Amino acid sequence: MHSLYRAIGFSKIKSRMQLEGIYREVMNTPTRKTTASIDLGVSLIQLDREFGPGIGVTLVGEIDATQRISIEHAFPYAVPERLTYVHSLRLEKHIENDSYNGIIDDLTLSVMFYLQNIADYVHLNWMNKAPLAETCMLSALSAEGSILLPISRDEENDRKIKKMHLKRQRLIEAARSGDDEAMDSLFILSLDMKNDMYNQALKDNILSVVDTTMMPYGIDCEVYEIIGIIISHNTVKNNLTNEEIVHMTLLCNDYYIDLYINSMDLKGEPGIGRRFKGVVWLQGYVNF
Repeated sequence: MHSLYRAIGFSKIKSRMQLEGIYREVMNTPTRKTTASIDLGVSLIQLDREFGPGIGVTLVGEIDATQRISIEHAFPYAVPERLTYVHSLRLEKHIENDSYNGIIDDLTLSVMFYLQNIADYVHLNWMNKAPLAETCMLSALSAEGSILLPISRDEENDRKIKKMHLKRQRLIEAARSGDDEAMDSLFILSLDMKNDMYNQALKDNILSVVDTTMMPYGIDCEVYEIIGIIISHNTVKNNLTNEEIVHMTLLCNDYYIDLYINSMDLKGEPGIGRRFKGVVWLQGYVNF
């Protein structure tokens, strides 16, 4: 987790003890404070403190009737900006603390992210209101990444890929509606696409074939190795350390992801149409 604080401009953080000063800043001057009842006289409290445009630190804990606060866990956050429409989104609680994973159930890959607006969800549960979520916004933090040039294709290849993509989207919609024939066709189409990529990669290399990809990485559920197309980019500053953070909006596997990475850890120059490659911790804000 310490390496992810680096992603929002705290590169000198090497231990938990060094985080205490940052936590005090959050406690003393939070940008947002949200509470949600969890028992008689006890509420969950979420304190968010911005340390620059789109970046900050969240503390989550409990507050009792005498206003005493006990902090349970903390995490760096990155603000997402683009809506992602989902057909099936569920939330699951972590075992060790009051934190949650959002799970977007896709027919090809279930995407998991760390829920940012924890107090909102806890409040709805306490009120016995089943949260209905049709949209979420995704962001990510990365401790290391690089910029890749766009894939060079002719017009015929572009048309073929767009046609294949539209066909796949139609099959996914039909399969979600219970069409078994569409499910079989989707399986065959996926195999054909993989074979085409494999054959092309044998002639060139995998990075000259894959526009975007998202693969689970390591043992943490919300961590992925991704390649995404850069839609927009800008630079922001951590107002406490003055370190520069690169913010890129990526298109990755039909998802928009707002990625934040310390400029010291990014290899290459970002540009619209170029690709980002790296390992990211995926977060999400769910619109209940």
